[in-house]
Amino acid sequence: MILPAIRPVLVRLVAVAVLLAAVGVLSPARALADPAVSISPTSSYAYDTFVLSGTGFPVGTNLKATFTDPSGNTGTVTDSYGNNATVGVANDGTWQLSVQPGSAFHSTATGTYHVSLCQSDSSSTCWSLDLKVSNDVPGMSGGGAMGGY
Repeated sequence: MILPAIRPVLVRLVAVAVLLAAVGVLSPARALADPAVSISPTSSYAYDTFVLSGTGFPVGTNLKATFTDPSGNTGTVTDSYGNNATVGVANDGTWQLSVQPGSAFHSTATGTYHVSLCQSDSSSTCWSLDLKVSNDVPGMSGGGAMGGY
């Protein structure tokens, strides 16, 4: 009968398929969902903290943050020590970056800043968002940071 001769081959094929599926599921570079980015708040003043965050990113990915200011000047986002900011994706596929445009971008210009987060190993795989910097300080009246004084 042919079935007993095929059975060992089928068992091996199933075992290989299960092994490949397990390796794919347990791979550290897998994405948990389609990557998405967000920012909060979307508009504030230059020395307020904007929180950029992402979900669904490949685990272990490093992202390089760059910006374009309202005048079209470009630069790399820096941390509080002046080092280029690199964002690491956590084991759950998320990341978070807190920035104050006045220090991280070295600019207090008002207007819209375009921020890009690109995979460190690929400048063509990027996610972008915009934040708006204004002169208005929350909770103060008079039209500006020093207004009314």
